[in-house]
Amino acid sequence: MSEWIKCSDQLPPIREILSEKCVLQGEEIPTLYRSGFVMTFDGRRVSAQVIEWFHASKPLSGITHWMPLPEPPKNNNH
Repeated sequence: MSEWIKCSDQLPPIREILSEKCVLQGEEIPTLYRSGFVMTFDGRRVSAQVIEWFHASKPLSGITHWMPLPEPPKNNNH
């Protein structure tokens, strides 16, 4: 299994860009990014979820670490 990755070192691959950078009433609103599903840790619990963050900032939900999900089981019997 993979090692936990600090969000301050690297964020997961971007799967979706949810907004374009724009200026609203003189203030720049940064681009919002979304990952695919990954394992996450927020200092209290481990879960599988999507991470969202604005360009050049930390995740919105307080996540501190992440790792790729493991491969699903390979079962020939469905």
